[in-house]
Amino acid sequence: MAWQPEQVKLDQVGQLLQGCADPTNHERHVQALQMLEQGKRDYPDFGCYLFLVFCKMPDAAPELRQLAGIELKNTIKSHFRSMSVEVMQFLKSSILAVLGDPVRQHRRIAAQIVTTVVGVTEVESWPELLPGLLQALEAAEYQEGALGAFKLLCEDHTQQLCRPAHEALLQAMLAKFISYMANPTAEIRATALNCIRQFIWILPNPLLAALPNYLQGLLALAKDPASEVRKEICQSLCLLVEMKGDFLADESIRQFVIEFLLWTTEHDQEYEVKKEACEFWSSLCLNDEVPAGVLKPYLSRLTLVLLNGMVYSEEELMALEDELESVPDRPEDLDPTMLHHQSKHAVDEDEDED
Repeated sequence: MAWQPEQVKLDQVGQLLQGCADPTNHERHVQALQMLEQGKRDYPDFGCYLFLVFCKMPDAAPELRQLAGIELKNTIKSHFRSMSVEVMQFLKSSILAVLGDPVRQHRRIAAQIVTTVVGVTEVESWPELLPGLLQALEAAEYQEGALGAFKLLCEDHTQQLCRPAHEALLQAMLAKFISYMANPTAEIRATALNCIRQFIWILPNPLLAALPNYLQGLLALAKDPASEVRKEICQSLCLLVEMKGDFLADESIRQFVIEFLLWTTEHDQEYEVKKEACEFWSSLCLNDEVPAGVLKPYLSRLTLVLLNGMVYSEEELMALEDELESVPDRPEDLDPTMLHHQSKHAVDEDEDED
């Protein structure tokens, strides 16, 4: 039987939230917070009333709706074991609609609720979720909210999404994310890159199959004007060279990757982007799977770029000076005759070898 609300209880929850949101009346504020926590503990369907305020009362004050959404998320996380199947089903059947809410903060809170539900119940208990999110991506008003929900799911529940039972859905998800790498909106491009990056740690079969298209998509973003996109590219390439260094065996990909990261390390105007690019070089050198000689044609340029990019703070410079001053000079460093003797000795050895 589907859950049905009681108007009296709904009004009471609304009043509680108003008291929680208004700290000007201290006594009422504290009492409302206490009653809110008691309601979470004592009433298994309390979360449904919070949900109604959050997504079924568009005329309510935005701060009230946001508070209801945040408290709903916390209630699910802390008290989901006491929630009935009917209550959870009610929440699951309605929350995706909020991903199309006109208020950005409401969409974000809805995405947080989605990943929280998956965290306490696992994705298998919500078979409609992934197909529902994929369908939501097709509607312009839901696109950003659905992609935000995918971002949190990919970050929080990567292992679950890589289970064999979800392989076909993961394949569809990755195909959609790769297509969004060419989206005209920078935030969507960056979010799509972030979603894909979470799976590089695991390298599931759907990602390996999509790797050529993914790498071509990265290549197309080499001159992206958005710093958040360039940062995501650097992080993705750094992780790829750690987890699958042999992707650099392709000459066109290798040239793009190294040229892009050389340019970014030297010229990018954003410090955070340059820092992420620098991580690539150490990761490359530490992975034995990287094809031999990959860096050889670029070593001279890379050395100059790294040396020119070294920046020391005043504190670091003072520490270096103190370190140099604390090391006493050896006599041969100060006596010119000793230097002459060493040089002559070196020449004599060379002649003996000849």
